[in-house]
Amino acid sequence: MIHGCNIYMGAYDAKSGKPAGAGLQKDYRLTEAQKKELCDAMNAAAAEYRLFGEDYDYASISEEGRGFTVSDQILDLGEVIDMNARLSEEALEKNRELQSEHAGEVDEIFWGNTGSQWLIFSEHLYKNGFFDQMSAQDAHEVDRLLQSITAAMDDYSRFQQGGMVSYHAGIEGYSAIKTNRTQTVDYFNTSSEGMQFVLESCTEALNYFGETYIKDDSLREEFQKLTDLFHTHNARKIDGHRSMNEIMDIFRSRYAANIEAAIHFGPADPEGFRNSTELGGVAHTETEKKNYLSQLSLMFSRLKDGDGDFDRIWRKIEDRFTDYASGESRSQSIRSLALDRAGNSLQVMRDLWADLTGAGTQGSPLDKKA
Repeated sequence: MIHGCNIYMGAYDAKSGKPAGAGLQKDYRLTEAQKKELCDAMNAAAAEYRLFGEDYDYASISEEGRGFTVSDQILDLGEVIDMNARLSEEALEKNRELQSEHAGEVDEIFWGNTGSQWLIFSEHLYKNGFFDQMSAQDAHEVDRLLQSITAAMDDYSRFQQGGMVSYHAGIEGYSAIKTNRTQTVDYFNTSSEGMQFVLESCTEALNYFGETYIKDDSLREEFQKLTDLFHTHNARKIDGHRSMNEIMDIFRSRYAANIEAAIHFGPADPEGFRNSTELGGVAHTETEKKNYLSQLSLMFSRLKDGDGDFDRIWRKIEDRFTDYASGESRSQSIRSLALDRAGNSLQVMRDLWADLTGAGTQGSPLDKKA
Protein backbone atom coordinates (compact mmCIF):
# COMPACT_ATOMS: atom_id res chain seq x y z
CA MET A 1 0.00 0.00 0.00
CA ILE A 2 3.02 2.32 0.10
CA HIS A 3 4.65 3.99 -2.91
CA GLY A 4 7.92 5.53 -1.75
CA CYS A 5 6.70 8.07 0.80
CA ASN A 6 3.13 8.15 -0.58
CA ILE A 7 0.30 6.07 0.81
CA TYR A 8 -2.57 5.09 -1.48
CA MET A 9 -5.78 6.44 0.03
CA GLY A 10 -8.22 5.77 -2.79
CA ALA A 11 -8.78 6.54 -6.46
CA TYR A 12 -10.37 9.93 -5.81
CA ASP A 13 -7.27 10.98 -3.88
CA ALA A 14 -4.96 9.67 -6.59
CA LYS A 15 -6.89 11.26 -9.49
CA SER A 16 -7.84 14.61 -7.99
CA GLY A 17 -4.89 15.35 -5.75
CA LYS A 18 -7.44 16.41 -3.13
CA PRO A 19 -7.75 13.65 -0.49
CA ALA A 20 -11.37 13.04 0.43
CA GLY A 21 -10.50 13.14 4.11
CA ALA A 22 -8.13 16.11 3.99
CA GLY A 23 -8.47 18.40 6.96
CA LEU A 24 -11.14 16.33 8.70
CA GLN A 25 -8.99 15.38 11.67
CA LYS A 26 -7.91 19.01 12.22
CA ASP A 27 -11.41 20.47 12.05
CA TYR A 28 -13.40 17.57 13.47
CA ARG A 29 -15.76 18.22 16.38
CA LEU A 30 -17.56 15.51 18.30
CA THR A 31 -21.35 15.68 18.41
CA GLU A 32 -23.16 14.90 21.63
CA ALA A 33 -24.21 11.54 20.19
CA GLN A 34 -20.60 10.71 19.34
CA LYS A 35 -19.49 11.70 22.84
CA LYS A 36 -22.06 9.32 24.29
CA GLU A 37 -20.94 6.59 21.87
CA LEU A 38 -17.34 6.92 23.08
CA CYS A 39 -18.33 6.65 26.73
CA ASP A 40 -20.74 3.78 26.05
CA ALA A 41 -18.05 1.86 24.17
CA MET A 42 -15.66 2.14 27.09
CA ASN A 43 -18.33 1.12 29.58
CA ALA A 44 -19.26 -1.86 27.39
CA ALA A 45 -15.62 -2.98 27.43
CA ALA A 46 -15.61 -2.69 31.22
CA ALA A 47 -18.78 -4.79 31.49
CA GLU A 48 -17.34 -7.41 29.15
CA TYR A 49 -14.16 -7.68 31.21
CA ARG A 50 -16.09 -8.08 34.45
CA LEU A 51 -18.02 -10.97 32.91
CA PHE A 52 -14.96 -12.78 31.59
CA GLY A 53 -12.47 -11.82 34.26
CA GLU A 54 -8.85 -12.76 33.72
CA ASP A 55 -9.72 -15.08 30.82
CA TYR A 56 -10.58 -12.15 28.57
CA ASP A 57 -7.98 -11.41 25.89
CA TYR A 58 -6.58 -7.92 26.25
CA ALA A 59 -3.40 -8.74 24.34
CA SER A 60 -3.68 -5.69 22.11
CA ILE A 61 -4.25 -3.21 24.94
CA SER A 62 -1.61 -1.98 27.38
CA GLU A 63 -1.84 -2.48 31.12
CA GLU A 64 -2.73 1.19 31.44
CA GLY A 65 -5.50 0.82 28.90
CA ARG A 66 -6.74 -2.33 30.56
CA GLY A 67 -6.89 -0.68 33.95
CA PHE A 68 -8.89 2.15 32.45
CA THR A 69 -11.47 -0.09 30.80
CA VAL A 70 -12.11 -2.23 33.90
CA SER A 71 -12.94 0.74 36.10
CA ASP A 72 -16.52 0.96 37.30
CA GLN A 73 -17.70 3.66 34.92
CA ILE A 74 -16.30 6.08 32.37
CA LEU A 75 -17.74 9.57 32.63
CA ASP A 76 -14.99 12.04 31.72
CA LEU A 77 -14.91 12.48 27.93
CA GLY A 78 -11.46 14.07 28.09
CA GLU A 79 -10.10 10.90 29.65
CA VAL A 80 -11.85 8.80 27.02
CA ILE A 81 -10.43 10.75 24.09
CA ASP A 82 -6.94 10.77 25.61
CA MET A 83 -7.07 7.03 26.18
CA ASN A 84 -8.56 6.53 22.71
CA ALA A 85 -5.53 8.26 21.16
CA ARG A 86 -3.13 6.08 23.14
CA LEU A 87 -5.02 2.91 22.26
CA SER A 88 -5.02 3.98 18.61
CA GLU A 89 -1.23 4.11 18.67
CA GLU A 90 -1.15 0.71 20.32
CA ALA A 91 -3.45 -0.63 17.61
CA LEU A 92 -1.12 0.60 14.89
CA GLU A 93 1.81 -1.03 16.65
CA LYS A 94 -0.18 -4.26 17.02
CA ASN A 95 -0.98 -4.09 13.31
CA ARG A 96 2.71 -3.80 12.46
CA GLU A 97 3.38 -6.84 14.63
CA LEU A 98 0.60 -8.80 12.88
CA GLN A 99 1.94 -7.81 9.47
CA SER A 100 5.38 -9.08 10.46
CA GLU A 101 3.95 -12.20 12.08
CA HIS A 102 2.05 -13.17 8.92
CA ALA A 103 4.82 -12.27 6.46
CA GLY A 104 5.04 -14.83 3.69
CA GLU A 105 1.54 -16.21 4.33
CA VAL A 106 -1.06 -16.36 1.60
CA ASP A 107 -3.14 -13.45 2.98
CA GLU A 108 -0.19 -11.28 4.01
CA ILE A 109 -1.40 -8.28 2.00
CA PHE A 110 -4.63 -8.15 4.02
CA TRP A 111 -2.89 -8.29 7.39
CA GLY A 112 -1.16 -5.10 6.31
CA ASN A 113 -4.49 -3.29 6.02
CA THR A 114 -7.06 -5.43 7.75
CA GLY A 115 -9.11 -2.41 8.87
CA SER A 116 -9.48 -0.87 5.39
CA GLN A 117 -9.50 -3.84 3.04
CA TRP A 118 -11.34 -1.93 0.32
CA LEU A 119 -8.12 0.01 -0.32
CA ILE A 120 -6.39 -3.20 -1.42
CA PHE A 121 -9.01 -3.79 -4.11
CA SER A 122 -9.10 -0.12 -5.13
CA GLU A 123 -5.33 0.15 -5.43
CA HIS A 124 -5.10 -3.01 -7.54
CA LEU A 125 -7.74 -1.64 -9.90
CA TYR A 126 -6.00 1.73 -10.00
CA LYS A 127 -2.62 0.23 -10.88
CA ASN A 128 -4.20 -1.72 -13.72
CA GLY A 129 -5.98 1.16 -15.43
CA PHE A 130 -9.53 0.53 -14.23
CA PHE A 131 -9.99 4.17 -13.22
CA ASP A 132 -8.12 5.73 -16.15
CA GLN A 133 -11.17 6.93 -18.09
CA MET A 134 -13.23 7.92 -15.04
CA SER A 135 -13.72 11.33 -13.54
CA ALA A 136 -12.56 11.80 -9.97
CA GLN A 137 -16.20 11.79 -8.84
CA ASP A 138 -16.97 8.48 -10.59
CA ALA A 139 -13.81 7.02 -9.05
CA HIS A 140 -15.07 8.21 -5.69
CA GLU A 141 -18.33 6.34 -6.27
CA VAL A 142 -16.48 3.11 -7.08
CA ASP A 143 -14.46 3.46 -3.89
CA ARG A 144 -17.65 4.13 -1.95
CA LEU A 145 -19.09 0.88 -3.20
CA LEU A 146 -15.93 -1.11 -2.41
CA GLN A 147 -15.84 0.39 1.07
CA SER A 148 -19.49 -0.54 1.62
CA ILE A 149 -18.75 -4.13 0.62
CA THR A 150 -15.77 -4.68 2.92
CA ALA A 151 -17.04 -2.45 5.76
CA ALA A 152 -18.47 -5.23 7.93
CA MET A 153 -15.18 -7.13 8.00
CA ASP A 154 -13.13 -3.94 8.30
CA ASP A 155 -15.19 -2.91 11.32
CA TYR A 156 -14.65 -6.34 12.86
CA SER A 157 -10.94 -5.55 13.13
CA ARG A 158 -11.89 -2.57 15.28
CA PHE A 159 -14.14 -4.72 17.42
CA GLN A 160 -11.38 -7.30 17.95
CA GLN A 161 -9.09 -4.61 19.30
CA GLY A 162 -11.29 -3.46 22.12
CA GLY A 163 -14.47 -2.07 20.59
CA MET A 164 -13.10 1.45 20.17
CA VAL A 165 -15.11 3.66 17.85
CA SER A 166 -12.42 5.76 16.18
CA TYR A 167 -9.65 3.44 15.03
CA HIS A 168 -8.93 0.13 13.43
CA ALA A 169 -5.85 -1.76 12.28
CA GLY A 170 -4.62 -0.46 8.96
CA ILE A 171 -4.97 2.90 7.25
CA GLU A 172 -7.91 4.89 8.57
CA GLY A 173 -8.21 6.94 5.40
CA TYR A 174 -11.10 8.10 3.26
CA SER A 175 -13.30 8.98 6.20
CA ALA A 176 -15.24 11.38 3.98
CA ILE A 177 -16.69 8.62 1.78
CA LYS A 178 -20.41 8.49 2.40
CA THR A 179 -21.86 5.02 2.24
CA ASN A 180 -25.54 4.14 2.34
CA ARG A 181 -25.15 2.15 5.54
CA THR A 182 -27.58 3.11 8.27
CA GLN A 183 -26.09 0.73 10.84
CA THR A 184 -23.11 -1.53 11.44
CA VAL A 185 -23.05 -5.11 12.66
CA ASP A 186 -23.44 -5.49 16.42
CA TYR A 187 -20.52 -7.90 16.77
CA PHE A 188 -20.86 -8.18 20.53
CA ASN A 189 -24.30 -9.77 20.07
CA THR A 190 -23.71 -11.62 16.79
CA SER A 191 -23.31 -15.40 16.92
CA SER A 192 -20.60 -17.40 15.16
CA GLU A 193 -23.17 -18.40 12.53
CA GLY A 194 -24.03 -14.74 12.07
CA MET A 195 -20.37 -13.84 11.53
CA GLN A 196 -19.99 -16.68 9.03
CA PHE A 197 -23.00 -15.33 7.18
CA VAL A 198 -21.50 -11.83 7.11
CA LEU A 199 -18.24 -13.15 5.66
CA GLU A 200 -19.98 -15.18 2.95
CA SER A 201 -22.22 -12.24 2.09
CA CYS A 202 -19.32 -9.78 1.80
CA THR A 203 -17.33 -12.26 -0.31
CA GLU A 204 -20.26 -12.80 -2.69
CA ALA A 205 -20.71 -9.03 -2.88
CA LEU A 206 -17.08 -8.68 -4.03
CA ASN A 207 -17.77 -11.38 -6.62
CA TYR A 208 -20.78 -9.35 -7.74
CA PHE A 209 -18.63 -6.25 -8.14
CA GLY A 210 -16.08 -8.11 -10.25
CA GLU A 211 -18.66 -9.78 -12.44
CA THR A 212 -20.68 -6.59 -12.94
CA TYR A 213 -18.13 -3.83 -13.38
CA ILE A 214 -14.79 -5.32 -14.46
CA LYS A 215 -14.95 -5.95 -18.20
CA ASP A 216 -11.32 -6.95 -18.76
CA ASP A 217 -11.07 -10.75 -18.34
CA SER A 218 -7.53 -10.73 -16.96
CA LEU A 219 -8.23 -7.98 -14.42
CA ARG A 220 -11.46 -9.67 -13.37
CA GLU A 221 -9.55 -12.92 -12.75
CA GLU A 222 -6.98 -11.07 -10.64
CA PHE A 223 -9.78 -9.39 -8.70
CA GLN A 224 -11.26 -12.85 -8.05
CA LYS A 225 -7.94 -14.02 -6.61
CA LEU A 226 -7.90 -11.03 -4.27
CA THR A 227 -11.47 -11.88 -3.26
CA ASP A 228 -10.38 -15.42 -2.41
CA LEU A 229 -7.59 -13.99 -0.24
CA PHE A 230 -10.14 -11.68 1.40
CA HIS A 231 -12.18 -14.73 2.36
CA THR A 232 -9.13 -16.61 3.65
CA HIS A 233 -8.01 -13.66 5.74
CA ASN A 234 -11.37 -12.93 7.30
CA ALA A 235 -12.14 -16.59 7.94
CA ARG A 236 -9.05 -16.59 10.13
CA LYS A 237 -10.20 -13.40 11.85
CA ILE A 238 -13.63 -14.76 12.82
CA ASP A 239 -12.37 -18.21 13.81
CA GLY A 240 -13.42 -18.76 17.42
CA HIS A 241 -15.83 -15.82 17.50
CA ARG A 242 -18.63 -16.25 20.04
CA SER A 243 -21.21 -13.77 21.25
CA MET A 244 -21.99 -13.42 24.95
CA ASN A 245 -25.37 -15.09 24.54
CA GLU A 246 -23.86 -17.87 22.46
CA ILE A 247 -21.34 -18.60 25.21
CA MET A 248 -24.20 -18.79 27.69
CA ASP A 249 -26.14 -21.15 25.38
CA ILE A 250 -23.16 -23.48 25.18
CA PHE A 251 -22.66 -23.35 28.94
CA ARG A 252 -26.28 -24.22 29.55
CA SER A 253 -26.07 -27.09 27.10
CA ARG A 254 -23.07 -28.56 28.92
CA TYR A 255 -24.75 -28.27 32.29
CA ALA A 256 -28.30 -28.96 31.17
CA ALA A 257 -29.12 -31.32 34.05
CA ASN A 258 -28.11 -28.75 36.66
CA ILE A 259 -30.06 -26.03 34.93
CA GLU A 260 -33.12 -28.25 34.59
CA ALA A 261 -32.97 -28.84 38.33
CA ALA A 262 -32.63 -25.11 38.94
CA ILE A 263 -35.77 -24.47 36.88
CA HIS A 264 -37.82 -26.03 39.68
CA PHE A 265 -36.83 -23.11 41.89
CA GLY A 266 -38.90 -20.88 39.65
CA PRO A 267 -36.85 -18.96 37.06
CA ALA A 268 -38.77 -16.28 35.22
CA ASP A 269 -38.49 -17.96 31.82
CA PRO A 270 -38.13 -21.78 31.94
CA GLU A 271 -38.93 -22.13 28.21
CA GLY A 272 -36.20 -19.65 27.41
CA PHE A 273 -33.71 -21.66 29.46
CA ARG A 274 -34.63 -24.85 27.65
CA ASN A 275 -34.46 -23.22 24.21
CA SER A 276 -31.07 -21.75 25.07
CA THR A 277 -29.88 -25.18 26.21
CA GLU A 278 -31.00 -26.83 22.98
CA LEU A 279 -29.49 -24.12 20.82
CA GLY A 280 -26.21 -24.39 22.70
CA GLY A 281 -26.00 -28.06 21.77
CA VAL A 282 -26.23 -27.42 18.02
CA ALA A 283 -23.11 -28.58 16.15
CA HIS A 284 -22.38 -28.94 12.44
CA THR A 285 -20.33 -31.50 10.59
CA GLU A 286 -17.98 -30.32 7.86
CA THR A 287 -20.32 -31.83 5.27
CA GLU A 288 -23.30 -29.93 6.68
CA LYS A 289 -21.32 -26.69 6.70
CA LYS A 290 -20.13 -27.24 3.12
CA ASN A 291 -23.67 -27.92 1.90
CA TYR A 292 -25.00 -24.87 3.73
CA LEU A 293 -22.37 -22.54 2.26
CA SER A 294 -22.97 -23.99 -1.20
CA GLN A 295 -26.70 -23.31 -0.90
CA LEU A 296 -26.05 -19.76 0.32
CA SER A 297 -23.81 -19.16 -2.69
CA LEU A 298 -26.57 -20.26 -5.04
CA MET A 299 -29.06 -17.94 -3.36
CA PHE A 300 -26.67 -15.00 -3.53
CA SER A 301 -26.21 -15.81 -7.22
CA ARG A 302 -29.93 -15.28 -7.71
CA LEU A 303 -29.60 -11.85 -6.11
CA LYS A 304 -26.64 -11.07 -8.35
CA ASP A 305 -28.52 -12.17 -11.45
CA GLY A 306 -31.65 -10.25 -10.50
CA ASP A 307 -33.47 -13.56 -10.84
CA GLY A 308 -36.77 -12.91 -9.11
CA ASP A 309 -38.16 -10.66 -6.40
CA PHE A 310 -35.45 -9.36 -4.03
CA ASP A 311 -37.55 -9.63 -0.87
CA ARG A 312 -38.67 -13.17 -1.67
CA ILE A 313 -35.11 -14.34 -2.33
CA TRP A 314 -33.88 -12.70 0.86
CA ARG A 315 -36.58 -14.46 2.88
CA LYS A 316 -35.31 -17.75 1.49
CA ILE A 317 -31.75 -16.80 2.45
CA GLU A 318 -32.93 -15.92 5.96
CA ASP A 319 -34.88 -19.19 6.24
CA ARG A 320 -31.84 -21.21 5.17
CA PHE A 321 -29.70 -19.41 7.72
CA THR A 322 -32.26 -20.14 10.43
CA ASP A 323 -32.41 -23.82 9.44
CA TYR A 324 -28.65 -24.10 9.81
CA ALA A 325 -28.24 -22.01 12.98
CA SER A 326 -31.07 -23.84 14.76
CA GLY A 327 -29.82 -27.31 13.82
CA GLU A 328 -32.79 -27.77 11.45
CA SER A 329 -35.18 -27.38 14.39
CA ARG A 330 -38.89 -27.22 13.60
CA SER A 331 -39.64 -25.48 16.91
CA GLN A 332 -40.59 -21.91 16.10
CA SER A 333 -39.33 -20.62 19.44
CA ILE A 334 -35.88 -22.18 18.91
CA ARG A 335 -35.74 -20.93 15.32
CA SER A 336 -36.65 -17.44 16.53
CA LEU A 337 -33.93 -17.62 19.16
CA ALA A 338 -31.34 -18.72 16.59
CA LEU A 339 -32.28 -15.78 14.38
CA ASP A 340 -32.18 -13.44 17.36
CA ARG A 341 -28.69 -14.69 18.25
CA ALA A 342 -27.49 -13.43 14.85
CA GLY A 343 -28.07 -9.91 16.13
CA ASN A 344 -28.57 -7.40 13.34
CA SER A 345 -26.10 -9.08 10.97
CA LEU A 346 -28.68 -10.31 8.46
CA GLN A 347 -30.38 -6.91 8.31
CA VAL A 348 -27.06 -5.12 7.72
CA MET A 349 -26.23 -7.56 4.91
CA ARG A 350 -29.70 -7.15 3.42
CA ASP A 351 -29.13 -3.38 3.32
CA LEU A 352 -25.78 -3.96 1.58
CA TRP A 353 -27.33 -6.13 -1.12
CA ALA A 354 -30.24 -3.75 -1.62
CA ASP A 355 -27.65 -1.01 -2.21
CA LEU A 356 -25.57 -3.17 -4.54
CA THR A 357 -28.40 -4.37 -6.71
CA GLY A 358 -30.50 -1.23 -6.61
CA ALA A 359 -33.47 -3.10 -5.12
CA GLY A 360 -36.37 -0.69 -4.85
CA THR A 361 -34.51 2.05 -6.75
CA GLN A 362 -34.02 3.00 -10.37
CA GLY A 363 -30.83 0.97 -10.72
CA SER A 364 -27.51 -0.07 -9.27
CA PRO A 365 -25.50 2.53 -7.31
CA LEU A 366 -22.93 2.97 -10.07
CA ASP A 367 -25.50 2.89 -12.86
CA LYS A 368 -23.06 0.65 -14.75
CA LYS A 369 -20.61 3.58 -15.16
CA ALA A 370 -17.60 1.44 -14.37
